Amino acid sequence: MITTASPCTETQTVLGEGVRWDDRRNELLSVDILTGSLFRYRVEPATTLTAVARHEIGRPLGAVAPVEGDDGWVLAAGRGFARLGPDGRLAVVAEPAPENFRVNDAAADPAGRFWAGVMAEDQRAGAGTVHVLAIDGTVTQALDGLTIPNGIDWSRDGRTMYLADSGQGLVFSFEFDADSGQLGKRRSLIEFGGEPGVGDGLTVDAGGDLWIALYGGGEVRRYSPDGRHKATVKVPAPQATSPGFGGPGLSTLFVATATEGYTDEQREAEPLSGRLFCARGIKANGLPARRFQPRGEWWPR
Repeated sequence: MITTASPCTETQTVLGEGVRWDDRRNELLSVDILTGSLFRYRVEPATTLTAVARHEIGRPLGAVAPVEGDDGWVLAAGRGFARLGPDGRLAVVAEPAPENFRVNDAAADPAGRFWAGVMAEDQRAGAGTVHVLAIDGTVTQALDGLTIPNGIDWSRDGRTMYLADSGQGLVFSFEFDADSGQLGKRRSLIEFGGEPGVGDGLTVDAGGDLWIALYGGGEVRRYSPDGRHKATVKVPAPQATSPGFGGPGLSTLFVATATEGYTDEQREAEPLSGRLFCARGIKANGLPARRFQPRGEWWPR
């Protein structure tokens, strides 16, 4: 099955990413990594998006997640983690990454920890890592040897973690222990080799299928948990970066795109690139973003 997405915003981002549904406010969230912008939208009928707010944090912003018992968000920002309040105030929590590195995509796991990929700004092979912000505020490194750690999500039963490494053109699956947060056996689930585009952001739908954006390929692909390609959503912008479900019933697929590396002339020639897209009628429903669940007095509420 092939569907084509349509643009649903006017804003042309540099590196749009991080599409999430915040069910506390029924808002669609997305970010522009390189400008450090968080966009909040209300989804109206016929997939129309109405801007609620735009927060500028003054540092790269990879992704956000809602927080249990808090009206703000946890951020993968700059070289680590932070909290953003609805009033726009930023509180840095931890910065585990060294200079000349930045966070990339991020998500909360089934137990409420917040996982974030970290990459070298020069995209050096093997320098990428994944760091985890635990519910007690401790930060640990869970993975190394990556290049551009990207989309991250978990299976419906919580026993498998999926992670895209755009630098290697691979999507990995890991055995996962939700109680301890420990990763087990790793295998290469999907390889993007002799085709345009590599796996970027990803999300797991309510039925357990993976939806993966192809950066450089201008599409989102749907895969079964065992890596079988099932459907394609075409995106009229080559740098598709991040898919996520939202709106009533979480039945609309939204896709962020980018103009990374574009000249001013390219942005003018491709006015749809960098915008947020939406696709309906795809016969799938998504899930709201998992919440980060801090415990104790350390979290700056």
